[in-house]
Amino acid sequence: HADRAEQCLREAVRFDGTFPPRWALANFYLRQGGGDRFWTVIREAIARNRSEDPTPAFDLCWRASDDPDLILEKAIPDDRDINRRYYQYLNSSGRAGAVPGVWKRIEHTLEKTDLDMTLRYVDALLALRQGDAAMQVWNRLSQAGLIQYPTLDPSRGRVLTNGNFLRVPLGMAFDWGLPPAPGVDGSVESAQGKPHLRFRFDGAHPEATDLLTQWAPVEERRTYRLSWRYTTEGLPGDTGLYWRMEDPTTPGSPLRAGAPLPASCDEWREAQITFQSGPRTRLIRLVFAYRRSPGTTRAEGSISLRDLTLSPAD
Repeated sequence: HADRAEQCLREAVRFDGTFPPRWALANFYLRQGGGDRFWTVIREAIARNRSEDPTPAFDLCWRASDDPDLILEKAIPDDRDINRRYYQYLNSSGRAGAVPGVWKRIEHTLEKTDLDMTLRYVDALLALRQGDAAMQVWNRLSQAGLIQYPTLDPSRGRVLTNGNFLRVPLGMAFDWGLPPAPGVDGSVESAQGKPHLRFRFDGAHPEATDLLTQWAPVEERRTYRLSWRYTTEGLPGDTGLYWRMEDPTTPGSPLRAGAPLPASCDEWREAQITFQSGPRTRLIRLVFAYRRSPGTTRAEGSISLRDLTLSPAD
């Protein structure tokens, strides 16, 4: 029966030049044990597929092998459109660890349609704490003009993105993220031609919550200084707002947690905090957070931030 089934499928392939019969034949060969026949047919199926959803073909490849280099070599033709479709498949299916091979094929021909998926790839690399790889992908987006930010380079002190809030944060990759916090509204505004990020508190916000985050690449064993300007309105003298610097290699033990900021009504106050990176620290997470200080109440009010810089202090 297997011989007859193969004969029928091969006849269908001979008479029909489209994707479905080749996918069916590849599926048959996989159930018969795979091998070179499977890889030859699935590669041809993928190469001929210009209109069908390629997911079933890519799924077959990963059923046949969990070696991303083998799949890329044997099944994925080095075709611009196919590479992009496979790149999207790997990111969407949570296989960020398999992306580097196909990324090398597309990184020098990036298009606007690649932006969202590539930002998601950077997020996935950051979640895996692969800071150097994430920075390289981010920098390619910058070099290709798909993001309007300069490249990052810790050796030259370029480690912070969008410190002046000239653009609405992407909420992804190396730009600022604004975690959702009940009772808190964050938005980019402008006063006297200077953009700033303003957080408004409705008085019913949580007693502790993160408000603003950013991943930043750094060098090991260096002292860094975070500087900023801020002003408050309606908040108590002890605002409960502070900065925290986290090292993903030592979760639960921040590099530094600053003291709560004092209120600064009707004027922009300058402030700064210094911290030291660890012996293996290549990536940090900046967190601007709120924690109600003992003896204070959660008041309605706001704080505005601007002119943030992060640079080596040594």
